[in-house]
Formats: sequence, structure tokens, C-alpha cells
Amino acid sequence: MPEILYGKYMVLQRNAQDTAKRTPSYTLLEKRGESKLGEIKWYGPWRGFCFFPAFDTVFDCGCLQQIREWIQTLDSAYKESKEA
Repeated sequence: MPEILYGKYMVLQRNAQDTAKRTPSYTLLEKRGESKLGEIKWYGPWRGFCFFPAFDTVFDCGCLQQIREWIQTLDSAYKESKEA
């Protein structure tokens, strides 16, 4: 699973692994690192990674597309690690 991913306006950074959880979680920050925009973490009922936006955040279609691509990357990496 990737440690950090860079987008045009955002950075996705892996959080320290919680020993109680089997899947990693990620914090979404704006590129300058001043504001937390949300988290991407495992959502059991949907059996995949999902985006949990921070309160009062706004995203345009370009940012949402980047988040979607990151979720797809994390889902693929997780499934590959389970097969190995």
C-alpha cells in the first residue's frame, strides 16, 4: 500500500497503522499541508475504501476525480495484497 500520493492540489498521506485495524487509513491534506480535507479509510459494509470529507469542505470535479482514482488505487493494492 502506498505511503503518500500527490495530486495537483492535494496530498494523501498514510496514517500510522492502528494495531486494532487490519487496513490502513489515509489523511487527505491540501498541498501546502495547512488544512485537513478528510480521510480515506476502509468501510466494512461496502467492503472497500471510502472518502470521509472533513466538515465544511468543498471539492470541484477535478478534486473528486483525483480522490476517486486514489480510492481505486487503494482498493486494487488491498486486493492484490490479499491474493499474495
